[in-house]
This record gives sequence, C-alpha cells and structure tokens, in this order.
Amino acid sequence: MGTKIKYIGISVAYSKILPNPSSGKLPMHISIRILRILFLVFVSFSVFVNFISLLKIHRLAVVKEKFEKYLWPGYEFTGFRERVIPLKRVGYLTNKDMSAERNDGQFLAAQYTLAPVVLDLNNDDHRWLILDCTSLMAAFDIIQEVGAVPIYINGYSKVLAEKRP
Repeated sequence: MGTKIKYIGISVAYSKILPNPSSGKLPMHISIRILRILFLVFVSFSVFVNFISLLKIHRLAVVKEKFEKYLWPGYEFTGFRERVIPLKRVGYLTNKDMSAERNDGQFLAAQYTLAPVVLDLNNDDHRWLILDCTSLMAAFDIIQEVGAVPIYINGYSKVLAEKRP
C-alpha cells in the first residue's frame, strides 16, 4: 500500500493511485484528468458566452426584420401603381443622366413596378407624367416647363403630374 497519515483524527491510507502528500506532485494520470476538466470548463464557458452574444444578435435581427420593410427594385414607385393602372402609357421625365454608364436603373425598376403600364422615357407628349428628378425643386421646374400640375408626391420625391389641355 502506501503511507498512513493521521488527518484530523482519521487514519488515511494512501495507495499508489493517490500522491504522497510529502512529494507535492500529482501522478501523471491525475494531472491529465485535471487538465481535461479545466479544458471542458473553458470550452463550456466559451460556448455559453458565444451563445449569449449570438442570442443578442438574433434578437436585433428579428426586430430589424419586423420593423424595416423589405425594399425591392422599384419600391419608390409603388404609390403610383393604383393611380396609373387604368392608363396604357405614361411619360417618364427625369433630369438624371440616363446613359448606359451612369444609369442607376430607376427607369427599369419603375417600368417593372408599374407594368403593364408603359413608361415613355423623357417624352412629355403624354397627359400623365411621372417625374424622377434629383430634387423636388428640379421636378417642379420641369412641371412648369411642360405646363403640368402635380397630382401626387410620394415620400421618395417622385411626382405624378397631369398635363391639362
């Protein structure tokens, strides 16, 4: 067996499994066991901390998804849909650069959103006009030039105007 020690009035026999208290060293298999336990505690703590942080991020994502509407191409023109749907063709006037290199795709997005209504780019010969300008002031300047009256302005500074004969 091992040594016998008296500890608080109790005689304890140490075998080869337990270390000799006078040596101050743990046997190899006990130190590996302690390292495994410490490693598992560390990994468990890391998983817990990451789970809590991911839970916070998930909550933010859910709130953002609830309160922020999904924006698709042409969402700026959805307010015009019910107003222009009975029409076949509408003029689309803009002061933006519509070249192939500088076009931001707003005309195509508006055409897609308002289909089956056909938008006629930079043609003011139509009675109804949609104005997509860099600012509302620029839109009102174009409205005055063509002799139209603004009928509807949405929250994205897009204007529906009517030319009166």
